[in-house]
Amino acid sequence: MGNNAKTPEYFEDLFCNLDCYQEYRMRTSSRFLRQELFQIEQGVCTNCQLDCHKLVVHIRPLSLERRQGYIEKVAPKIAKRKKMLEKLVNDPSEGNAWHADHIVPVYKGGGECNLENMRTLCVACHHDVTAVQCVERRIIRANARKQLKVLMNAMKNSIEVCSTSKLNSFY
Repeated sequence: MGNNAKTPEYFEDLFCNLDCYQEYRMRTSSRFLRQELFQIEQGVCTNCQLDCHKLVVHIRPLSLERRQGYIEKVAPKIAKRKKMLEKLVNDPSEGNAWHADHIVPVYKGGGECNLENMRTLCVACHHDVTAVQCVERRIIRANARKQLKVLMNAMKNSIEVCSTSKLNSFY
């Protein structure tokens, strides 16, 4: 280290300003991203309007049986999915109630982890959105395979025609 350089006191001191630090945290920490999204949307699902935060706060002090009953009453979409229900009943945490979802999916170019492309979805809505996207991606991949097969066959035919032409001109 040079004579004039000083050791930064805080990690944030390594950044030119607070905005740069927050941008760095947003891109490198999913926890920070969730916290920032929570500050905006308060844990409310943007699809079904379920207040996931309120749900978690309410069921935490309840017994397992009462938790399940309350979830079945207040969040029927989650209750219909056995694994989601069990997970939330056994561990009533924010992460088991809602997810931060990319509005423009990563596979469509929405990989930027900034808040403008994020939304709160309850785990059931997130599951539904992800299932639709999986079907869409499967169709895209199948179409790409078909196009590749057509191109490969065209190239193969072109090579065969070219080879035949060269052989004919040789004789």
